[in-house]
Amino acid sequence: MPESEGPAHGRTDKAGETSTTERPAHADNEPLLATAARAGVDAAGRHGLAVTRVRDGVRDELVFDRVTHRFLGTRTVIAGKGHPFGPPGTTTHSSALLNTAIVDRAPRAAE
Repeated sequence: MPESEGPAHGRTDKAGETSTTERPAHADNEPLLATAARAGVDAAGRHGLAVTRVRDGVRDELVFDRVTHRFLGTRTVIAGKGHPFGPPGTTTHSSALLNTAIVDRAPRAAE
């Protein structure tokens, strides 16, 4: 299978932290760029490892704890110049998962 049709191949920078991969184009024929690993931060300010994708000048990040690999949260950042929501580096959305639990049944609705 030709490289353009198979799984995407990445490259790692000298620091060994960032691996960028160009994916096949989506419906608008714009290539999707996926970054396997980069520094990230969630809405609670916790730093971790972000798995990202860039599309339409916006970078979506899924942030994970570097040691436990637990999901911490998300962040959306402007990545391209000329975006209507602001200059590159502007955070437009951020979330944090603060608590999880395993339960026997769903909680009851408040009355």
